[in-house]
Amino acid sequence: MGLYIDLTGKRFGRLLVIERDGSNKHGQVKWLCRCDCGAEKHILGMCLSRGETQSCGCLHREITAKINATHGMANKPIYRIWRSMMDRCHLLTSQSYARYGGRGINVCERWKNFENFYADMGDKPHNKSLERLDVNGNYSPDNVVWADMKTQANNRRTNVILEHNGKRQTMQQWCDELGLKIGTVWARLNRGWSVDRALTQEVRHVFG
Repeated sequence: MGLYIDLTGKRFGRLLVIERDGSNKHGQVKWLCRCDCGAEKHILGMCLSRGETQSCGCLHREITAKINATHGMANKPIYRIWRSMMDRCHLLTSQSYARYGGRGINVCERWKNFENFYADMGDKPHNKSLERLDVNGNYSPDNVVWADMKTQANNRRTNVILEHNGKRQTMQQWCDELGLKIGTVWARLNRGWSVDRALTQEVRHVFG
């Protein structure tokens, strides 16, 4: 059995550690905790020590209820969009966290307040969703727009990785290096051209 710090009797937010409760399949120690609301929950020691889990879940529910009481929009599409954005960037248990918060993508301080987000973005337009102009950038007023699916697809082209002459780069990086238009390369690949041909074929100019 590996060494571990005994957390029995220690408090983390609303949680009081009762006893050790074995380990998960990765060898991480679990603890049985009792929340101030009376509920008991099995939690990883690393989540307690890092401050990632501070209640059985009641704290999150109370915060959500408080927000709803403040602006009355918790059941509106725009609030669900904001909540989803916050979760994937800042909630470690979110299924999308690894692709967002885990990559260092955050929500700016202003937008951590729903009212500020709503003031900047307004209601969700029909058939549109949030799109970051810089897909590696944060959610902030200067980097987010409402975009349709076609615009989002075009934006994601820049992230397609192509290998040519033993070097791997995004499509956008290849186009910048070779002086090509990303739309031209994308169309060539869609026609079934090889990557080498798509990046090296000379563009034909038709003159009238």
